[in-house]
Amino acid sequence: MLGKGMIAADINRYAAHRKRATYNPREQDILRSVSVGLSNQEIAAQCSISISTVKTHLENIYRKLGVGNRTQAIARARALELI
Repeated sequence: MLGKGMIAADINRYAAHRKRATYNPREQDILRSVSVGLSNQEIAAQCSISISTVKTHLENIYRKLGVGNRTQAIARARALELI
């Protein structure tokens, strides 16, 4: 069971990571789009890129945030005040 202390420690660890990781403008756009609930297909249409390219950007975002899925990415990005 994770306590509040574990969550705070996790956020602090990734706050330091945030200072090192850089997110290019496209990754920032995609992260914002994911945070408002757009699907990969909707993001691709909005950004005029392929769905495969959206997935590649998402994989890079997940790696930089240290997460495994969109829900975790949104939570982590909000905790780090990226979105």
